[in-house]
Amino acid sequence: MIKRKTVISLFLCFTFFALLAPAEALCKQLKIGSFPFEPLIFHKDGEPAGLFADLLKNIAEKEQWELKFVYGSWNECLQRMKSGEIDLITSAAFTAERGEYMDYCTENAFIVWGQVYCNKRNNIQNILDLENKTIAIMKNDFSGNYFVKLCGDFKINARFVEKDSFQQVLELTGREEVDAGITSHFFGYSNEKKYNIIRTPILFNPFKLFFAVKKGQNEDVIKTIDRYLSEWKQDKNSFYYKRLDYWINKDITDQISTPKWLKNLFYSLAALLLTSALIIYALNYKVKNATRELVKANEQLNKKIIENIEAKNKAEEANKIKSQFLANMSHEIRTPMNGVIGFLHLLENTPISGEQIEYVNMISKSAESLMVIINDILDISKIESEKLSLEKEAFPIDDTLSELSDFFKNKIEEKKLKLYIEKNGSMPFVYGDQNRLKQILSNYLSNAIKFTDSGFIILTAEVKYAASDECTIKFKVTDTGIGIPTERHEDLFKVFTQLDMSYTKKYSGTGLGLSIAKKLTELMNGSVGFNSVKGQGSEFYSEIPFKIARADSAETKNNGGEDQMKIFNGPRDKTSTNGKVKILLVEDNAISQALMKYVIGMSGHSMEVASCAKEAVEKYRSGEYDIVFMDLQLPDSSGFEVSSEIRLMEKNAGRRSVIIAVTAYAMESDRKKCLESGMDDYISKPVNIEKLTAIIDKYRSNDAA
Repeated sequence: MIKRKTVISLFLCFTFFALLAPAEALCKQLKIGSFPFEPLIFHKDGEPAGLFADLLKNIAEKEQWELKFVYGSWNECLQRMKSGEIDLITSAAFTAERGEYMDYCTENAFIVWGQVYCNKRNNIQNILDLENKTIAIMKNDFSGNYFVKLCGDFKINARFVEKDSFQQVLELTGREEVDAGITSHFFGYSNEKKYNIIRTPILFNPFKLFFAVKKGQNEDVIKTIDRYLSEWKQDKNSFYYKRLDYWINKDITDQISTPKWLKNLFYSLAALLLTSALIIYALNYKVKNATRELVKANEQLNKKIIENIEAKNKAEEANKIKSQFLANMSHEIRTPMNGVIGFLHLLENTPISGEQIEYVNMISKSAESLMVIINDILDISKIESEKLSLEKEAFPIDDTLSELSDFFKNKIEEKKLKLYIEKNGSMPFVYGDQNRLKQILSNYLSNAIKFTDSGFIILTAEVKYAASDECTIKFKVTDTGIGIPTERHEDLFKVFTQLDMSYTKKYSGTGLGLSIAKKLTELMNGSVGFNSVKGQGSEFYSEIPFKIARADSAETKNNGGEDQMKIFNGPRDKTSTNGKVKILLVEDNAISQALMKYVIGMSGHSMEVASCAKEAVEKYRSGEYDIVFMDLQLPDSSGFEVSSEIRLMEKNAGRRSVIIAVTAYAMESDRKKCLESGMDDYISKPVNIEKLTAIIDKYRSNDAA
C-alpha cells in the first residue's frame, strides 16, 4: 500500500513540473543595473523606485520578463555592463566610448540638463565666478565631463574632484569641502534641502537618456522598449506621462491650472532669456576687466609699453573666446528657438480659445524680440572678430527702397504715421551687398518708427557723386520724433547705448542697431552722421561709394532675388512622382524632427529621419532621395563629413540628390563650408515654415525641368 501511494505522488509531482516548465521557459530574466539617480532610478526601502523603474516594471509585467535590480554606483553599473554581469542599464547618455560596448534604444526615455550647485559660503552667478574654485563631479558623468571641457574653452582655471556618486558630490558641496558641484538639474532639485546646497543660474548642455543593453545581446529587449516608449509618447494620457507627472512634479513644481503645453513654452522661453542675459553679463564683465587693465597701464608710466602689449594680447584672446562662445550659443539658442517659433506658427492655425490666442501672440512677440537680440549680438561679434564678409553682386537701388517700404508698411500703419520715399537723381544698378545695405537702413527706420509717435518719416536716396563707373549715394532717414538731447550726442553709435533708463523702459532694444549700422557702413568704405534736436526730430544718414553695373549686363539681368548658390550639376535618379519628392532629414533634435515631419507631411511629400551620421549614410546607401536636409552638428560626426561621403557614393552610383544644410550656425564662413563640402543650398535655424516650403518647391521645380 505504501509503495502504491509513493508511486502516485511521484507521478503527480512529475506531471506538475512538466506542465510548469514551458511557462517558466517563456519568462525572460533580465539583470538591471540600478544606481542612485533620483527621481529617475533609485532604491527605497530595499525596492527599486523612480520613473525608469516604473517603466521597466510595467513593460516586464506585460512581456513576462523577470527583473532583478542589481544595486551599485554609476561606475559599478558601467563596469558590470562591460563584464556582462548585468543585461540592461538605465539613464545612459550616448558617447562614442560607451557605444563600443552598449547598444542603445532609439527612443530616449528622458532629457536632463547639467546644473551647477554651490554652498552658502559662495556666491556663484556665472561661469566666470568659478575661477580658482574647486568643483566636484561624478566619475564618468556626461554632464561633468562636458563642464570640464566648457571651463577649458573659456580658460577658466578650476580644480575638479571626481567622486563615485551624485550624493558624494552634493555632500562635499554642502559641507563646504568644495566650492561647487555638478549634477543633473532634477537630481539637484530633489536633494537641495537634504544637502543644504544652493542652485546657481548656470544651467547647461541638455542631453538625452536612454535604456541600453550589452553590445550584440538582447536586441529584442531594446526593440520592445522602443515600441512601448513610442506608443506612450503619442498619448498624453499614457502610463509614461502619468508616471512622469508623478515623479517629476511631485516634489519639484507646484501644480497649477495653466495648460501643460503653455507651461512648456514659457519654461523654454525663460531659459532662452536667461541664456541671453548671461551672454550680455559675460560680455560686460570682460569689457570692464579690459578697461580696468588699461587704466592701470596708463597710471604706471614706467611700464607703459610692456603693459599695453600685454593688454592688447589679452583683448585679442578675449575676443576670440567671445566669438567662439557666441557661435556656440547661436547653435544652442537657435535649435530650441526653431521648435518654439515653428510650433507657435502651427499652433496659431489650430482651434484654441481667445485667451490662449492672446498667450500665443505674447509668446510669438517675445520670441521675435529675442531673435532680434540674438542676431544683433552675433552681428557685432562677427564684425569685431573680422569674420563678416560683404557680398559683391549687382542690384538696383530702386528695388532696395521699394522692399524697405513694403517691409515697414504694417508698422507705419500701426502707429498711424506716414512714410515717404524720395529719390534725388536717377538711381543706378550698383555692385555691393544689398542685404547689408537694407540692414543699415532698416536700423535707421526701426529707430525712427520706435521714437516717433506722430507725424512722418522720410527715406531719401541722393546721388552725391557720379562718374562712368562709380558713384556715391547718400541714404538718409528723417523723422518727426522725440529727438536727442545735445548732451547725449556723443554716446550715439556706441555699443549697447540707449538714451537713458526712462527711454529703455518705454522703447525696448539692445542699443546695438546704430553701432551695427555704423560698422557696416565703414566696411563698405562709407561714413555715417546725424542731426537731431530734442522735441523736433532726427535724421541719420550713411554715404556709401559703389561701383556702377551696366543695366544691360548679365549680372543685372540675372538679379531677380534668386539664390546664386550652386544647384544641380549632375544627373540623379527620379524618385518623385506627381510633383512629390522623397526627403531624408538628418537631424538629432527630436523637436526639430517633429516640426519638419509635420510641415513636410502637410505638403504631401514623404520623409525619413536619420538621427546620426552613421544612420544617414546607411539610409542613403540603401534608398533613393530627392532632397537631403542636413544638420551640421550631429552626435557622432558633422554634416560636412556626411555630405562629402554621400557625394563620394554618388560618383560610383551615377546619381545625385540635392543636399540642403539646416543649421543653427549663422556665420558666413559656415555657408561657404557647406558649399565646399558638396551641399547645394543653406537654410538657418530657426527655420521659417514658408521658406522651408519654398525651398522644397524650388528644387522640385528644378527636378521637373
